Amino acid sequence: MGDESPSNFSKVNILTEIETLKKVECFQSSVNASVSAIDEAARWLVLNRATIVGAVIPAIKAKFGLGNIDAIEATKRAHALQYGERP
Repeated sequence: MGDESPSNFSKVNILTEIETLKKVECFQSSVNASVSAIDEAARWLVLNRATIVGAVIPAIKAKFGLGNIDAIEATKRAHALQYGERP
């Protein structure tokens, strides 16, 4: 038929890779010199998510020595960075 309206992707707030990297760099510079393990894990996750095989939470816990709650917080912050929300 061809007259269907295309899906509205403008509602999805996905940043390009360059915008995401700029946002991560901006976030890094806004955080003081003592970066928490949660913030470090969040930034690492944004930049390296594709390298994780399996579940994200256990991978973050193992890599950064975080507990469950801190690993969950790191994934929430990573999501905020990735999708343009305020961390």
